Amino acid sequence: MNHIVIEANCFFDLDEEETNQIPRCCKYGPGNVSINCLKYDECNHNHCPHLVFGTAKASLVLTDGEGNAINSDSYWGDLKMSEEEWIKEEEIWIQKKNAQIVERDSKESQTELD
Repeated sequence: MNHIVIEANCFFDLDEEETNQIPRCCKYGPGNVSINCLKYDECNHNHCPHLVFGTAKASLVLTDGEGNAINSDSYWGDLKMSEEEWIKEEEIWIQKKNAQIVERDSKESQTELD
């Protein structure tokens, strides 16, 4: 099974919009990114114009049955770090989180065998 995680933010600002109307794709309200942002104009393959994409190299996301994030954790270091330090610390964070997942999976597998 493959999964895709998209880091995205909503930059809709009701105070700045000329029409003061919330886009129809805002199922959970402005600022709450969901799959509906990508379904904004499916016929023309356009996503919501207020949706901005980022990168999610070091993020873990727990989703509900519809794929909406219900909890997440991301590496975020000190902005004063050099790029080299950031990469090193980010890799340590990734290894730590991966070890936690592997450990949890091992415990669950062992429990199933018992």
